[in-house]
Amino acid sequence: MTEIIEISPEEFENYTRKLIPSLMRFPPGQWIQITTIAKDVARFIDVCQYLYNRGYFEDDDGFLILEIKDDAFVRLDPMYIRRHSKSFQIWK
Repeated sequence: MTEIIEISPEEFENYTRKLIPSLMRFPPGQWIQITTIAKDVARFIDVCQYLYNRGYFEDDDGFLILEIKDDAFVRLDPMYIRRHSKSFQIWK
């Protein structure tokens, strides 16, 4: 059974257009605490799962680009960054 949650237009904008670019500021593969980017961890996970079930957070090939671990950490899939990055960057 799919749960329907209420998402405000501002919140929808933040998750669909600003989340991925903000996560790309961190080194590839680095796990980031959800509390550094969201105030409510449970809400963050619920909204991400809800949007993922509707086709968001997938690349053109259908691969999931957002990973959540232990309900506390989030990162972009390192292979997503390699597949879609136009430039090579060395992270220190």
